[in-house]
Amino acid sequence: MIKLVIVDDEKITREGLLQYITWKDLGVDVVELASDGFEALEIAERLQPDILLSDIRMPDMDGIELAGKLRDILPQCTILFLSAFADKEYLKSAIHLKALHYLEKPVNREEVKSAIKDAVQAIVAEKRKRADDIDMRLRLAESSTVFKEKLVLDMINRQVQLDEIKMYFTTLQLDMPLTGDFVTALIKLDIQVDSPIEMQQKHKEQIIKSVEIIFTDPQIKHLAGFKHTNHILIHFYGESIRNPFFSAGLLEQLRNSIEHIVGLKTNLFMALGKHVHTISDVQDSYFTAAVALQKQFFIGHNQIAMYEEECESVYDLDESLSNRFLEYIKEHEQEKAKAYIRNLNADFEKNTNLLVNSIKNVFFNMLVGLNKFAEGFNITFIEDNAKKDFFWEIINKIPTLAEIEVYLLEQIDFVFAKINTMDNIGENIYQIMQYISEHFSEESLTIPAIAQNMYLTPTYVCKIFKNKTGKTINQYITEVRIEKAKELLKEEKIKLLEISHRVGYLSPNHFAKTFKKLTGMNPSEFRERHYL
Repeated sequence: MIKLVIVDDEKITREGLLQYITWKDLGVDVVELASDGFEALEIAERLQPDILLSDIRMPDMDGIELAGKLRDILPQCTILFLSAFADKEYLKSAIHLKALHYLEKPVNREEVKSAIKDAVQAIVAEKRKRADDIDMRLRLAESSTVFKEKLVLDMINRQVQLDEIKMYFTTLQLDMPLTGDFVTALIKLDIQVDSPIEMQQKHKEQIIKSVEIIFTDPQIKHLAGFKHTNHILIHFYGESIRNPFFSAGLLEQLRNSIEHIVGLKTNLFMALGKHVHTISDVQDSYFTAAVALQKQFFIGHNQIAMYEEECESVYDLDESLSNRFLEYIKEHEQEKAKAYIRNLNADFEKNTNLLVNSIKNVFFNMLVGLNKFAEGFNITFIEDNAKKDFFWEIINKIPTLAEIEVYLLEQIDFVFAKINTMDNIGENIYQIMQYISEHFSEESLTIPAIAQNMYLTPTYVCKIFKNKTGKTINQYITEVRIEKAKELLKEEKIKLLEISHRVGYLSPNHFAKTFKKLTGMNPSEFRERHYL
């Protein structure tokens, strides 16, 4: 849209121009009139015109003064002057103000139209040029960001040749040396959210911009980009990296910035690789940074770790480490079991070169053993699938040693709290329940067999169980079998006949009737409703 203001103290001139020229045909969309320079400035501030067509000689504020003031607020505005005087000084001023045309009065409409056409063409061309420049700058910025991130990743790719890296430097006009001092850093982002999220590209760009600002140093340069969604890769270079060039304060600044960008609580961990001296060796710095990243497991979130040459591990992490824990559990030594975990973790923290998965495997065995112990008292402390792979998933997704310790201690307390609530039942009831839990799959499981195992009479066993639980032993056996059957029904591949046998029923019909009596539906209906 092209906008124009006509300024002339002669009403007949300004209105005549408005009336007798078809402005739309010339490409002008909006035309407004002003009777003097002051009114023209008011209109200009509101309208932001592209063209000023002004008389030069006007009372109070002449056209030259008006044009000068207009240049201050609208430097791109095209100026056309009208004058009945061939005044040399005015002409000099018009040239100084870069007026596009100087038209003499009386007004010749054809000359005015020709001057307006020239002005419109020049304005349209300039606007197109500015739009193209903006588009080009945006494209260059976008391609530069993409190229820079690709360079960051290719510098750690052994398949990429040095000549290709040099081409990046040329394209991005980087003055990164081929030799000198280099260190690669990996920053792991742990965004606190219940379910995994895919970080938006705009967030990634904002985070990299924050990295560039926060780690700005006159002596140290860097290139940064994302490696996957939750790792930032930074290549530092410069002589000052021989000395400490990072601090927990910088990492905290970055954490606060990322939280502001994504709007979620975030933990960070920064790992620095070894110093190298050529671009080609940056790959080695990266791989050692990845090794140092393992230290997050030992020292926790929002810390900085540097790569150190590996030393010999103190512990042979075999099953014996979890066996002692399980002995304490079986002996009902709750506090000893918890103290054992705390002491073991304290030892692990001093040996950060131990393999993280080896340590997690020790805790995995503890969790499986604790679950087996809890099942002996008919206690379920994990509501989901209790398969071993699920237990490993639980341990494996916990990022730090301290958090694993907290989790295991909570599970120990939970199990023993459940057992303690059962203390009123008495030790004999524990033994009855444990025996049933271990033998429910046997059709021969009977009250006499339970009593014989406890060296008690069947009558006494029935009496104490009924008095303490409010249920008969046979009712409890049935409930345990049906609960186990429900778990087996989750597995679509296991046939109903096999499930029946696994829970102590040789007769499928008897199993189906008992199942329906307790659940209100037969096994097939239960499987279809809950698991298919």
